[in-house]
Amino acid sequence: MGNYLTEAQARSRFESIFNVYIDVATGREDESWLTEDIENVEADIDSRVAMRYTAPVTNTGGINVLRSIAIKLLHVAIYARMPGGIIPDGISHEGDNARRDLAYIAQGKISLGNEAPEENEDRKAGYIVSYNTPEMTRAKLKGF
Repeated sequence: MGNYLTEAQARSRFESIFNVYIDVATGREDESWLTEDIENVEADIDSRVAMRYTAPVTNTGGINVLRSIAIKLLHVAIYARMPGGIIPDGISHEGDNARRDLAYIAQGKISLGNEAPEENEDRKAGYIVSYNTPEMTRAKLKGF
């Protein structure tokens, strides 16, 4: 935890809505909930980034890009934890934009500053589907 976003950064950023982490039964903050949300956000980021880069990313430029994405995803996670789980449209759009950016990173449209391999080594050993001519053509299906 803390590869892209630390608890201290999260607290300073979302101080006004941090009451969501207060356990109603005890009236005290349950720090494990914040830790869990940060870990989930970072796992989501690493799973997408690992399609092109080695995760977790360690270069400063990449960490800065991923920190901004982590902040947006954590913002969504905090609102999802609130009673009713209603996420305002603006916050929801932030999350959508963060996920789109992660998809762009995985596709190589957004760079994290260091050279990414042309193809992730783990993905090379997959199925290669090729064919010479299509089996189902208009001529063969004529009359059906």
